[in-house]
Amino acid sequence: MKIFSALFIIVLFVIAGCGTGSQESDSGLKEKASELAANHREAMNRFIDGTAAEAKGDYAAAIIEYQDALNFQQSAGIYYSIAKNYFFLGKLAGAVDNARTAVKLDSTSVEYLLLLQEIYSSSHLQDSALITLEKILKIDSTRAEALFKLAQLSEKTRPQQAINIYKKLIKYNGPDWNVLARIGELYERLGNINGAIKTIEELLELIPESKQLETMLVVYYTKASLFDKAHSKLDELIQFYPEDDELVQLKGETLIKEGKVSDAAEYYRRLLALPQTTLDAKIRIGAYFYTLALKDTTLMESASLIFESIDRDTTDWMVKLHLGAISAMRGKDSIAISQFEKAAELAPWNADAWVRLASLLFDSKRYKEVVTALGHVIDKFPEEFPLHLILGLSYAQLNNFEDAVTYLAKAVELKGKDINAIGAYSYALNKIEDYKNAIIWLKKGLAIEPASVELMANLGLLYDEHNMNSECDSIYSAALKVNPDNAIILNNYAYSLSKRSYNLDEALEMVSRALEKEPDNPSYLDTKGWVYYKMGNYPDAKKFIEESLKFSSDKSVILDHLAEVVYAMGNRTEAISIWKRALELSPDNTELKQKIERGKP
Repeated sequence: MKIFSALFIIVLFVIAGCGTGSQESDSGLKEKASELAANHREAMNRFIDGTAAEAKGDYAAAIIEYQDALNFQQSAGIYYSIAKNYFFLGKLAGAVDNARTAVKLDSTSVEYLLLLQEIYSSSHLQDSALITLEKILKIDSTRAEALFKLAQLSEKTRPQQAINIYKKLIKYNGPDWNVLARIGELYERLGNINGAIKTIEELLELIPESKQLETMLVVYYTKASLFDKAHSKLDELIQFYPEDDELVQLKGETLIKEGKVSDAAEYYRRLLALPQTTLDAKIRIGAYFYTLALKDTTLMESASLIFESIDRDTTDWMVKLHLGAISAMRGKDSIAISQFEKAAELAPWNADAWVRLASLLFDSKRYKEVVTALGHVIDKFPEEFPLHLILGLSYAQLNNFEDAVTYLAKAVELKGKDINAIGAYSYALNKIEDYKNAIIWLKKGLAIEPASVELMANLGLLYDEHNMNSECDSIYSAALKVNPDNAIILNNYAYSLSKRSYNLDEALEMVSRALEKEPDNPSYLDTKGWVYYKMGNYPDAKKFIEESLKFSSDKSVILDHLAEVVYAMGNRTEAISIWKRALELSPDNTELKQKIERGKP
């Protein structure tokens, strides 16, 4: 909203007239009046030259002329013009100083105040901008641009106040599309769906045949569980726009949100049979059901039936792709592979579809299906970073770290500055006992993103695992400088110190802070117990480690700790019994076997 007018404010230079009567003959007064008039002419001439330069867009030259004018006459209008041209040049410091002076000389000018608030807003001085707007509205409470700007600035921190201001603007100026749309969005943010509905209905009175507004109204009706109104409006829209695929899909989505999933599936199946339903619409309908089925597997049958119906009339690769994904989710790997191969034959060039499919499967923790799907096509996409990353991550989730390293190495080769890829690659390298390269890659990651606490945490674990104690202390200390309250760092650092029986008081303080954030975290409880154990406080050690066992799903390490505490408390028989329970959970743990054979740690 432009707030500047072309100012030829000649009245700003009017000089106060001299008195009348006998004083007119006074030579001193005549001389003073003559001087003032001369200064006025000089100021006016330079002001006109400045205005001409401004009109040409030569703002720097305009500023020089206006500043020359100030040498002859101090005027709010001249300061305003200087501020405006500094603002045009993006020199906000000069703009704000001169705008403030203009307002100081004439605090009743709305024009000057509007410029000052615009400069404040551009300088991110929102509080000052708000105060200035409030001053404007005290002078003229109906000033539209001030009301609109004040509402805009209030939206983020005072949404209800913004709504009230927008309503006041409508009261003074009548209904306006932009204002009503803002009110509707703010009501939605506040969770007042009924307020949003009322606003859209008012908008429709202004624009009665707006398909966009009517569609938005359907969405809000659905959010408010006003399903009858939603279906009534949708049926009207579909009748008027019978070939609009998005409206057709919205009808089915509304039925699903209403809880009528079988009705929605039947509705979509009938649509698929209609000759006017396009292939794109059919695939979109099937993809929508597939997405729902990833969250609710009871819908997978409906998704399968839809795609099988489409597949009878087309050889589109997207259909084969989804049928393969559905088969993989049902554990029918041979059928899935067959469908994926058909999709690859039909669209060997299309990597995006594979990325979307792999991402969906990975997010659903279906790692075997990712390997099955991508394992047959990855060679066709040697330069596709997302596919190598997802495949590498999936192998890592399946504990196949040799293959994980292969694909993650390719991922970091393709995109060497991706922190996620670097972190995953380092993790996999360490799992195949190449910890030196794992450390090198984590350092590379930190060179790219020095404040990444996650990378620091991973590097700290590596240093700790390989007894690089000074490096471990250094990286954990650096991480705590970045984020002093990070519970993972606090716990891991405390555990590292406890293993070395070093700085145990500091370790106890850190793990206690971690537990303040996550009091039921089994790892943190175990760490605190282990710190107490190293301090010789066996009763508290036993208490916290036993508490940890209540929440842990992987109890082998914690049971080992408990056995050591029990042994230290003098109960050798019970300690051996606990070690045996730990060995049952980790039968390949040779250290546990040795402890049982020795009957001691």
